[in-house]
Amino acid sequence: MEASNFTIREIPTSGLPRNFEPQEVTVIGCYSNDPMQNYIDGARNLKYVQLFEGTKSVNFDLNKQIDYEDYEEYERNVIPKRKEQNSKLVNILEWINLHEKEFLKSRPEFVMLRGLMEDIVTTAYRCCLSPDWRVGAMKKKGTIYLRKILTKEQLEPRPKSDKSKIKVSVLGCNFEKFVVTDEPNEEPDPSKKESQGSECHVVLRTKIGGHAILYSAKVDGVCAEEGYDLLEMNPKEQPDMLANCRLVEVKTCSTTQQNKLRHGGFRKNKSRGWWVPAALGGVSNFIIGYRDDITGLVRDIENIPVKELYRKYGSGWYGESGYKFFEDFLSEVKQRVVEDETVYIFSAHKYEQAGRGLKVNFEVPVEGSQYLLSNLL
Repeated sequence: MEASNFTIREIPTSGLPRNFEPQEVTVIGCYSNDPMQNYIDGARNLKYVQLFEGTKSVNFDLNKQIDYEDYEEYERNVIPKRKEQNSKLVNILEWINLHEKEFLKSRPEFVMLRGLMEDIVTTAYRCCLSPDWRVGAMKKKGTIYLRKILTKEQLEPRPKSDKSKIKVSVLGCNFEKFVVTDEPNEEPDPSKKESQGSECHVVLRTKIGGHAILYSAKVDGVCAEEGYDLLEMNPKEQPDMLANCRLVEVKTCSTTQQNKLRHGGFRKNKSRGWWVPAALGGVSNFIIGYRDDITGLVRDIENIPVKELYRKYGSGWYGESGYKFFEDFLSEVKQRVVEDETVYIFSAHKYEQAGRGLKVNFEVPVEGSQYLLSNLL
C-alpha cells in the first residue's frame, strides 16, 4: 500500500473584513426520496416557504402532533440506509445517468455531495466539533468522484440514551410543518401527518478556485425570486424553474441564543455550522424558530439572509479559510488521482492538526475494490 501525507497551508486572517462572498451556485436539476430513501426523479417532495421581513411573533407549540416512536423508527431504520446510500453517491449517480446530456454538456471535474464538502471545508477551523473524515476518490474520463468512507459505528443510529439530541431533532422536524407547505400560497398545516425521510434535493454546479464541481444538497423549501410567481412557474412540474427560486433553510435555535450578538457560542460555532452548508448549497435565507427548551414553544421566528448571518453574527472564523482549504485540497487530489477506476483514499483527523498547516493523509490501498462506485459516466 502506498501511503504518505501532505500539508495544506493556512491563510492569514488577521485584519480580514467580514465581506467574503462564496462562489455562485447554479441549480441544474433535482430529485426526491420517498420515506424508504428510494429515488424519485424530479421535485415531487419540494416544499414552499413564504418569506417575511425581520422577526415575527408567533405561538407555535412544537410538542403537538409529535410521535417519538415514529421518529425513533426513522432513526433506527432509515437514517443508516440514507448514510450508506450517501456514502456510495447512490442518488446523485442515478440523477447523472438519467440526465446524461446535462451532465456531459459541461462535464465537471468533481462529483460529490454537499455533506462531504462541508466536512472538508470545516477542517480549516480546527474546531473540536469538526468531524474526522475519510474520503475515497476515483476517476473516470476526467471526472473525479469523491465519496465518504464510513465506519460501521458511523452507520449506526444514535443510541436511545441520547434523548436530549433526539428531542431537539424531533422539535426541529416539527417546526418545519409550521412554516413550509406542499403547494405555493397555501397556509402551513402543522397537524398534517408527514412521513420522515421524504425529501427533495437540488443538483448544483459551482466553481471553487477554478475547480468545476457537480453535487447535490437537501433543500428545506423554496420561494420565488423577485419578479417570478410560483404558481406560474410550478417547479414541481417544471423543475428547471427552480433556477428562478430562492433556496431557504429552516432552523430552530434555543431562546438562550436568541440575542446572537451577545452569545459567544452562537457567533463562534453555530453561525459557522449554519453558514458553511448554506453557502455551499446556494441558500439565500434562514427561517429560524426560537424554541423554549423546557416548554417546546416558539414565540418568535426570524428571517435572516445568509449574507447577514456571516457579516453580522460570525466571529473568530472566516469564509476565506474554509474555501481556500477546500480549493487546495481539490488541487492536491487532482495531482494524485491519475488512474481511472482506481481507489485513492484521503483522510484528516482533528487531533493531528498542529502547527501552521493542516495535515491530510493519502494512501492507495492494494485492495480497494470494496470502495469502488458503479454506474460512473
